[in-house]
Amino acid sequence: MTHEDLDAVSIQRICCGDPEAAQWLQVGRVYCHAIDDLIDEDIPNSHRIRGAERVCVIGALALEVYTHPFFIKHSAALKQAMLTCTNTYADSVRWEHSPVTWQMQYADWARHAWIQVVLTVAGLCGGYTHMRALSEELWAISYADHHNTAGAAT
Repeated sequence: MTHEDLDAVSIQRICCGDPEAAQWLQVGRVYCHAIDDLIDEDIPNSHRIRGAERVCVIGALALEVYTHPFFIKHSAALKQAMLTCTNTYADSVRWEHSPVTWQMQYADWARHAWIQVVLTVAGLCGGYTHMRALSEELWAISYADHHNTAGAAT
């Protein structure tokens, strides 16, 4: 038997044949390996301990976010909003120092992607009218928090 075969048998035994439990363990394994690879491959040795601690704190916060009763209750809407937010933020990181002007301008806006999640929560709690009443204010506050009086990103 190969290592993969033994692993599959082991997981089935651990999960008593429950396919959801087996899938969850597999996703968890990928998650753990991704964290380990990030720490081992992307954090310089001079910052490894501090970086590893920060990654672990982020993982613990993620557990709080994704198991919170509000998230569980509204998981379909919030999962998609957060996935879109994550994608938008990744675009902003990629284009933050782009030589293409519009990409840098977009990145400056896109780094505020969390506002989309906040507006989703406002919509879930108070409907579209409530979300619209808060939208411009939230965007303005987010912009002001990340720019100096001359409009330059800080």
